[in-house]
Amino acid sequence: GTKPLIILGGSNALASQGILFSENEALTDAVYFGEGEKNVSEIVKILSECPSEKRRDALMQMQGNIKGLRVFGAPSSVVRKATYSGTNTELLANAKQALFDSSEAGTVRLMISYDCPSFCTFCFEGWERKPYREVPFPELIAAAKHLKMETGADTLEITAFNFNTHTDITRIITEMNKIFSQVNFMSQRADILASNSALAAYETAAGKRQYTLGAEGISEHMRSYFNKNLNEQTLLQAMSLLMNQNSVKEIKLFYILSGIESPEDFSDFRQFLAKIAELKTQYSSPARILCSFGLLVRMPFTPLRYEKLLMTEEAWKPVVEQTRFAVESAGYEFRLTYPYEEYFLSQTLVLTNQ
Repeated sequence: GTKPLIILGGSNALASQGILFSENEALTDAVYFGEGEKNVSEIVKILSECPSEKRRDALMQMQGNIKGLRVFGAPSSVVRKATYSGTNTELLANAKQALFDSSEAGTVRLMISYDCPSFCTFCFEGWERKPYREVPFPELIAAAKHLKMETGADTLEITAFNFNTHTDITRIITEMNKIFSQVNFMSQRADILASNSALAAYETAAGKRQYTLGAEGISEHMRSYFNKNLNEQTLLQAMSLLMNQNSVKEIKLFYILSGIESPEDFSDFRQFLAKIAELKTQYSSPARILCSFGLLVRMPFTPLRYEKLLMTEEAWKPVVEQTRFAVESAGYEFRLTYPYEEYFLSQTLVLTNQ
């Protein structure tokens, strides 16, 4: 028929099992998983050049010819994740840039690395997004200059799963600030921040004032459960380095609640929050401290996919409210990242039948 084709893609394509169902019941015509550089352009090109009544047949024929594309209804075959091999250059930033008449026109983005080097037990990307690869520093500089020349943008957003895992991160910070008036960095690993005493100074000099650190577990025990490789001493060291920078205005600690936290875990958490208060006093830090909590989604392809499901508000409330009490008693702000209903929907969408 001539109904529009629906192809599911993106970083969470394989975590959308709830809408893929089965061969005959999937809510999409195809799913593309893996890195889409060049391949997605090829899919769009082929389909756009076909008469609408022939596009479904053209899509069927692509399975087996375009890596990472699984077409429902096509003859059965093994489909493997697509991995882009050209990470020695920054493909998207080096492309011709479109200029839009909007408030976003002054901001451009630069991907400095692909995928994640870690194996946190809760994290879909850490298991599905491999191997970790860095775009070489000289290529990043060339791409940044291309972006500046093509767009005239004044703000650069550095894109990566964790930007500070890049080997040349301090050089990236200093050189990018010579090209753009504002350089923004997103998520970063606390252990790398703690191990590089100069990194916080580089970041604040570049204008960074708000930080998010992924503590994940509320205790040593829970961080081990999440395979976070982050002990309390390292986390406190990262906090100390930030509080020593008086220009840091906000530090958000992000946690994941599993639902299995014990009284001992909460005892450790309360002691940690007290140590944070001592650091604020020691450094006379003006930084606002927030503690944000997500509920553990048992993601496919991770070790915790087999963990017991908690699918009622009553099952979660004892842990959530105990956490809220600990945070607010310490004088900090508690946030739950989404309502219970959104969590239950997310958990349902990623469930597999295996």
